[in-house]
Parts: sequence; C-alpha cells; structure tokens
Amino acid sequence: MYRIDNMNIVEKFINTHELTKEEYVELIRLAESDVQVREQLKEEAVRLQKKYYGTDVYTRGLIEFTNYCRNNCYYCGIRNGNRNAQRYRLTKEEILDCCANGYELGFRTFVLQGGEDPYYTDEKLAEIVREIRSVVSGVCDHIVCRRTFERNIPIVERSGSGQIPAPT
Repeated sequence: MYRIDNMNIVEKFINTHELTKEEYVELIRLAESDVQVREQLKEEAVRLQKKYYGTDVYTRGLIEFTNYCRNNCYYCGIRNGNRNAQRYRLTKEEILDCCANGYELGFRTFVLQGGEDPYYTDEKLAEIVREIRSVVSGVCDHIVCRRTFERNIPIVERSGSGQIPAPT
C-alpha cells in the first residue's frame, strides 16, 4: 500500500475536513505512529472546540426517567422486545427529587432521557418540565427520547421552557 505524504494529508484534513476513505485510513495510521501528527491534530481539535464552544464547561444533570419503550430498535438495550431488561419508571416526585438533589450538587440544567414510554404523554412531560423549572429555578432544557422533533415542540411550548431539543 502506498504512503501519502504525512503533512499533505494532515493539512488537507485540517483545511477541508474532507478525505477519501484511503486518506482517512492513512491519517489514523499516522496519528497512531507519529507524535508530531498527533499533536497537530490535537491542536486543531482544541482550536475548533474553542471556536464553537468557548472555554466554559457546562455539566448537565442527566435523569434516566424510564426505560419502558414502545419501539423495538434492535440496537437498543431498552427496546420493547428485550425481555431481560428490568423495567422502571420514575414518578414525577422522584424526578423532581433528582432535580432538587442535582441542584444542591451544582447542576443548573437537566436532561430527561428515556424510552418512548406511552405512560408519559406529551401533557405529563410538559407538566414535569414546568415543575422542574419552578422547583429548582433552573432549566430542563432537553427531553431525550425516541419522539420525533415535531412531537417534542408541543411539550416544550406547554412547559414554557423555550428550549427545543434537537431532532434524534
């Protein structure tokens, strides 16, 4: 197999963010074996991180509120068809307790994450998000479950959070 010029492939990657499959393979080999290449890639990663995200660190409280799911996505451990999963569903009070505890620990934003549990209707989720915002004077800024982007919008609007979760 041919070797692509080290600096040309690194510079091409940094400048265009596009490589062929063969060039990506070579870049990975170079990064594993050449300290200078690894350092150059690390510096570029740090530059991009600062450009897009700055230097602040935000830690979110992640609350896994249910592992019930009506979907059967084969790759997922909480899929409906997984009969070995030990199912749980937090109550609204348990979720609020998690947020209060997280707030005491310094978290100021929270993420609700779970399967697409039919028990948690849009209205119930909106009510929970509304209460999180009032109880901990923080933000519940994402609801992460296998709902469509369009289905999350009414939850966010009804809760008054003003934050719309990214599409999954």
